[in-house]
Amino acid sequence: MIDRPICIIGTGYVGMACMVGLAELGRTVHGYDIQSDRIERLRRATPPYYEHGMAEALRKHIANGRMYFFDDLAEAARDAEIVLVAVNTPARDDGSADLSYLESALKAISNVRFVNWPTIVIRSTVPPGTCDRLAPFVEEWGELVLAPEFLREGSAIEVK
Repeated sequence: MIDRPICIIGTGYVGMACMVGLAELGRTVHGYDIQSDRIERLRRATPPYYEHGMAEALRKHIANGRMYFFDDLAEAARDAEIVLVAVNTPARDDGSADLSYLESALKAISNVRFVNWPTIVIRSTVPPGTCDRLAPFVEEWGELVLAPEFLREGSAIEVK
């Protein structure tokens, strides 16, 4: 079996925690973000925020070839078996979730010519019914799964 990479879309807090965790488990991970300046900093092992142990984990997994960063989505995702979407879903003034970043990410993913049928995992926090609404769009080119994440900042990486 070929060890295909896992692609993480969004290199914020949840995305980076997922990347480090998967690399620690021995998986190859590709990080993608629309912020090219952030990708350049990550390639130099400079995290986008402070988390104890994050910079060390970045250096370790970039050096051992388990962690790569891309500013081109097709390049980051085309060989992936799993694509984790960890984009911001901020609250609007009325308290509802703004899903525009998630919808934009899924639209961009739909344009990728995947080598194999991908599983798309939404890690962003979304309201009930979101996946039911989005599944018909994704089922034409992949599987859609929801695995919401809630991390308390400062607790994503356990340093031993």
